[in-house]
Amino acid sequence: LAESDSVREFLKLRVRHSNFLADKVTCENLWKEYSRTCDKYGWSPSSERQFYLKSKDILQAEYRATGDKHCGDNHNERGWSALTLVDDMDSPESY
Repeated sequence: LAESDSVREFLKLRVRHSNFLADKVTCENLWKEYSRTCDKYGWSPSSERQFYLKSKDILQAEYRATGDKHCGDNHNERGWSALTLVDDMDSPESY
């Protein structure tokens, strides 16, 4: 999978929009899960900076996610509201 497609495929595979703003995912957790998913499927990963830039565009436009500075256990991390991470139970070939 091309580097440019790996961010979109990861989001399609592992991220879902939520109707609840209280559902939040930190930027750090998204990056960790993206890295794990790329390793698992042998995808060429984007750099961390490119991941954040590409995922921001996709999350805002396609997932209606809202940037949030109050994520994480201590509510002091950057992340996204109205998103959830789902388990990676299916292979990307099934999408």
